[in-house]
Amino acid sequence: MNTSLFKGLCVAFSLCLSVSLQAQTRANYRLAEQFRKLTQDPIAKFSLEVRPHFIHDTDCFYYTFTTRNGKQYWYVDPSRKEKRLLFDTAELLSQISAYTHKAYSPADPYLDFTFEKDNETLRIDFDRGLYSYNIRTRELKPLDEKPSYKMPDPYWMKYSPDSLYMLYASRHNLYAV
Repeated sequence: MNTSLFKGLCVAFSLCLSVSLQAQTRANYRLAEQFRKLTQDPIAKFSLEVRPHFIHDTDCFYYTFTTRNGKQYWYVDPSRKEKRLLFDTAELLSQISAYTHKAYSPADPYLDFTFEKDNETLRIDFDRGLYSYNIRTRELKPLDEKPSYKMPDPYWMKYSPDSLYMLYASRHNLYAV
């Protein structure tokens, strides 16, 4: 009797196993499509955190946030309980392109800017030009100044802390000049 019970359990187990294996052999295309989108458009290039950049000595700050729509710059004023876009990137780039006669993509521009003392005017360094942008009136004006770019030392030059010696390596040898 024990052997017939054992054989019956083995047959039932094998039937359950074969049914479950048949169910698993069918492809789940919807799940595969979700993972394909993740590999083509990875999450890591989008913002996963917020880092505030405080404006001078005030409580106001701005931060950047990157989504599928591109990079957005947000302005926060805690005293007024205000959070808004610092500027519309597409509108700003279209105003810059009116001066430079070049087309720019608003998807992921690299805008280097600093706030002036009035905390309403941005000094933007973009495409080798300097611009002044008022965030309240949304007016852009080109500045007559030319940006000065300091050429960094070549990667192979290393100075001593007192700047008396320069070290460099060549063909597995270290030289002090």
